[in-house]
Amino acid sequence: MNLEQIKRTMWISTAASMVIIAALIFVIIMQFHLWRSLQADIIVAEEQLVQLEQRLMRLSLLKENQAELARQLAVMQKTLPGEISEQDLLLEMQKAALLAGCRVSEFRFGDRVFHEHYTEIPLDLSLEGRFASLVALLDNINRASRIYRVRELSIQSNGNDGLIRADLQISSFYVD
Repeated sequence: MNLEQIKRTMWISTAASMVIIAALIFVIIMQFHLWRSLQADIIVAEEQLVQLEQRLMRLSLLKENQAELARQLAVMQKTLPGEISEQDLLLEMQKAALLAGCRVSEFRFGDRVFHEHYTEIPLDLSLEGRFASLVALLDNINRASRIYRVRELSIQSNGNDGLIRADLQISSFYVD
């Protein structure tokens, strides 16, 4: 073999070695990027696993408290029912007044006030009766199965007979 062939063989060997080294470096770099990507995926998966474990704990607590939550929901649905008619409110107020010993002399509904998740029904009541009857009526309203808010109360005496006149502004609510 002559010197020229040796140089050429060495040059080809060197070039082939360089190509092989470059290919190996490329493969190593690609594997490193793949490894970093997998590491990031593992971190995301671990975070999702923690979130799922927390959700599972919340769900198991809900399952344990299912009976109590169902009872609370029933109370809430009774307290804040779906839409209620003005007729039902009128009957309920008349019944509360009758049980308390008051007489309803006037009953007016205001315009409904629509809120984000519920509707408010304002109503004005004028009552006549004794002071103890008015207190009993307010107690009946307070203990009613539905939520009421007394917005304003004014009381006037009718004279020496012990009867009073009370004007109440009340609101009732229902869930939209």
